[in-house]
This record gives sequence, structure tokens and C-alpha cells, in this order.
Amino acid sequence: LPISQTELIVQEIKLFFAQIATNSMAPDHQAPSRYNDAPVGLLSTNFTGRERELDQIQERLIIVHGDSPSRCALYGMPGVGKTQLALKYTVVSFNEHRYTYIFWVSAATVEKLSQGLVKILDLLKLPDRFNPDQSAKLTAAQQWLEKEPLESEERWLLVLDNVSRHTLRDIRNHLPRTNSAGSILFTTRTKDLADALADTAGERNSSIELQTPSLSDATRMLLRSAGFEESF
Repeated sequence: LPISQTELIVQEIKLFFAQIATNSMAPDHQAPSRYNDAPVGLLSTNFTGRERELDQIQERLIIVHGDSPSRCALYGMPGVGKTQLALKYTVVSFNEHRYTYIFWVSAATVEKLSQGLVKILDLLKLPDRFNPDQSAKLTAAQQWLEKEPLESEERWLLVLDNVSRHTLRDIRNHLPRTNSAGSILFTTRTKDLADALADTAGERNSSIELQTPSLSDATRMLLRSAGFEESF
């Protein structure tokens, strides 16, 4: 007997989901053992100095606040180098094996924030990445971040770059509330927003004001950009 159009559609749907299940279980779809998602290619080749600020970030992020992820917020005027410093921290901390996974999310708009958080599912090859429901994928990403790691040394860092007032509510809704194996680094422009991001669940974390580089750091950056190696 000829197959009806409805039966044909049902068979195609079954085949589609069978392929998804097969692909998600294939060896090349296993989660990477370590991953740095930060756009490190955007880090300036002339970056220099900021050792004190890098140490300050690390000092804030190693502090454990119960079962909550540690938080630190960088704030300062536009162009002072917040994103560059955050990028540098991801490079240094990943190379020193402080984190197993580093996730980078632009928080400039609600759309970019959602896309960046959902991308975590793709990076980790999690089955929920195939869910057509955006809200469900956001929940799945949050649940993974809140999950206790299988290995005691496994840690993750989530960087939310360029947070604005328009994204603050969504950040509060979707960020992990538990898991002391995680850390969150924010960059934003104002102190009040930085404080709102850094303080959570009754625990006071830290915000750091990033100011213009010191004279010596500025001189070294100028020499590097001009093609000279500093001699002091």
C-alpha cells in the first residue's frame, strides 16, 4: 500500500531525531577537556603592565562565599581598558590551569547575553543545544553552571563583558546562584552597576575601579607600539 503523506512526515521526523541522538553520542561530539572561549585574538599585542590589577582580580575570585560562585566587577570610563584587562586575565589564568573552562559573553544587549549563555551548551556539546526553545536552553546552561563538578580540580570562569543597565535584570535571572567551583568576572562602566553585579545573595564580593595606566605602563605601551623594547 502507498505511504500516506502524514506517515511520510512522521518517518522523516523520527529519522531527524535519530540522527540528532546518534550525532550527540559520537566521539567527536564529546565535551572538550579544557576550553577558553574568550576572544583572545582581540588582546592587543602591545598590552603591558596592569600586574597589580591582575592580582586584584585573582584575589577577589579565589574568595569562597559559601556555595555561591565568586564574583568580581571591573568598572571604569569607556576606553580605559576593561575588556583588554579581562582578556589578559583569561589568558593568564587559563595558561596557569586555574580554570578548566572559560566562557566569554557579551552583555551589551539582552539578545547578545542570551546568545552567549546558550553558546555554553554548544561548547560543551550538551544535548539541550538542540532544543528549539530558547528559554529552555537558557535554563539548561544555568543548571550546568550550578552543577557540582565531577572532578575536584574542575573550575569554570564566566566573563560578562560590557554589562549595561538594560541587561541587569536578565543577568540576575539567568546567572548561577550556587557552585563554589565557579567564578564570574564582569566589566561595566559605573560603580553602582558594578556593586550591584558583584554583591549577591547577601554576600559582599568586590568591585575594582580601573583607572588610566600609570606613567611607567603608558610609556612601555608607547615604546612597544612604536616597535621599541623598553630598556628600564
